[in-house]
Amino acid sequence: MLRVTFARAFPLAKNIIQLNLSTTHPLTRSLFRVQGSCSVHTSAVRCGLNEFFDDDNFDNEEIKVGRPWRKEELRIKSNQDLHKLWYVLLKERNVLLTMEHMYNEALEPLPNPERIDKVEESMENLLDVVKERNVAYHLLEEGKVDEPKKYVTRNAVGLPYERTPKEHYIPKHLNERFNLMHLEHRVWMRKYLALYEEKYRRQRNYKNRKHQKKRKELIDEFEMEEEEIPEFPDHSGDKLEEYLKQTTELKDVSRDGR
Repeated sequence: MLRVTFARAFPLAKNIIQLNLSTTHPLTRSLFRVQGSCSVHTSAVRCGLNEFFDDDNFDNEEIKVGRPWRKEELRIKSNQDLHKLWYVLLKERNVLLTMEHMYNEALEPLPNPERIDKVEESMENLLDVVKERNVAYHLLEEGKVDEPKKYVTRNAVGLPYERTPKEHYIPKHLNERFNLMHLEHRVWMRKYLALYEEKYRRQRNYKNRKHQKKRKELIDEFEMEEEEIPEFPDHSGDKLEEYLKQTTELKDVSRDGR
């Protein structure tokens, strides 16, 4: 079988990697000049497309990779080091996602695809460490943690769900998209909310009947007492219980008028 390598499938990919859009254009250089012939010194600007490709391991079938960053290792680093490491991991993830897309276009497997998972795990661990420091700082300075608390609201079709408040540039009364996706209780929602609740009640009833059948078999086979086996299974934490709890917290309409 003829095997089409990644480099042969994308002959221009190598040239793209070598492409570097530097700031050598006269117009670009003029942007870094001010009046009085005073130069503004900045760090090296890298705007080339090669930043989205893994040049060192471009066409290798096997790449040696390490393990993800652990929380114990991240806790001993300073905030400045964590800030730098975050952008290093972010860039690495973008590179891997770009390479994965190009390998998929060439119908070739990405070498060591677990690299993406390791980078994402490292980013999650870094965020957890930063959150730990924020919590410790607020507890030390203010004695409490001012984190946004979740609240129950309705979505575009009226179903309740927990939402974490976020900052928005547009005020709530002017944000049309937010108001469209978070409606208040409407009359037309009653029919669908009742069907939605009935669906989970049917599932609960089926679970109760199955439990009672099993309960009867145990009593007849092992001659157990009825008090030893509960009549109904534990329904704490199921979807119906969560739905009823959320509708109670909303308090925008009574249960009879849903």
